[in-house]
Amino acid sequence: MKAAVEGQKRIDSLAESSIKDAVSFFENFIEKILDFIGGVSSLEEASESISRLYLRIDHRDLGSHLGRALLEADRIGAASVSSFAEAAWGPGMPFKEAVDYFRAKAFSVVGIAKADLLGEVKDEILKAMESGTTLEEFRKSAREIFERGGYTEMSPYRIDTIYRTNLQTAYQAGRYRQMTDPEVL
Repeated sequence: MKAAVEGQKRIDSLAESSIKDAVSFFENFIEKILDFIGGVSSLEEASESISRLYLRIDHRDLGSHLGRALLEADRIGAASVSSFAEAAWGPGMPFKEAVDYFRAKAFSVVGIAKADLLGEVKDEILKAMESGTTLEEFRKSAREIFERGGYTEMSPYRIDTIYRTNLQTAYQAGRYRQMTDPEVL
């Protein structure tokens, strides 16, 4: 666990230094954007010539800078998970198996990254599975959760997809566990 904490500290430090190092890149971008805006007389003209702006901004150095930072972050993350996997499951635990373990435990909803909001949605889905909540009841409670989280225009189709995908995934995980039980095999 110590390696994971140290890894996170190194990632935080890397992010902070990468942001500081990237300031000059972004200052250059802003300068070019302001020059572009100053050189057009209307929104229509800007719309027609915006592609030329992309050609005037040299983004290769920023891409290389970000690529190096992402590669280092990936290396730190892999080292942290590998040592965590060894602590949890013993030496020699393959990295892929550790990743698969955490992926199986993960809960996600596309487009939502707030952990507290994901937790509320997951709790609501669990409640739906345990108590037999109807899709309509889930829609209402999910809409309230998303609105509290700042997602005001959540389509009913998206909520239906979240409900059905997660219920079906849970069902299939249970069926898989049943079918791979040693006694069944």
